[in-house]
Amino acid sequence: MPTESAIAQEMQSVERQRKELFDPNNAAIRNPAQSFPKVPTPDPAQIDVEALARRYERGIEARKTDELMVFASFSMPRESLRRLLAQASQVGAAVVLRGFKDNSLKATAAAISELGENGGQSGNVLINPDAFTKYRVTAVPVVLLAKPESIAQVDLEGCALPDTYASVAGDVSLDYALDEIGRRDMRFAALAERYSRQLRARP
Repeated sequence: MPTESAIAQEMQSVERQRKELFDPNNAAIRNPAQSFPKVPTPDPAQIDVEALARRYERGIEARKTDELMVFASFSMPRESLRRLLAQASQVGAAVVLRGFKDNSLKATAAAISELGENGGQSGNVLINPDAFTKYRVTAVPVVLLAKPESIAQVDLEGCALPDTYASVAGDVSLDYALDEIGRRDMRFAALAERYSRQLRARP
């Protein structure tokens, strides 16, 4: 599991490289005598590493618009993770990871790409270690529904209040988890059913 220091160093490295690339005072850019080989334009379906970095920055603070979250990890069985990523993408749920794979932004992007979550489908993946703490998630996968109006409510330890969310842990599909949440807690039944209908409506 990457430390906060390792994550911060990785983010600083990405930002430094980005600034150097677009710096108008960079001699490599200003010197017309230098020529560079023409390379094919990257496939737009490939993961945008910089976009993933921006999503990480946004993920440091829990997004108030997130009602449905799937806490996951690259340590999960490949097919289980692939299924959850695909289903989360269908309904716009946030897939929350604790940290980067191998402490590397590029390795994380590559791992997501290998799972088939290319292009816009990767937009629901967030790196947010604070969310694991907030909702006391110690093992994955966990499917969690939070009350939108109560997401900012936390106790003295920074953890969400127990009656503001409901969750199901275990290697199950998203539709099964939603049905289980609705069955266990009537306060979340309507919200769970809304997401379930979205899943059933998709081919």
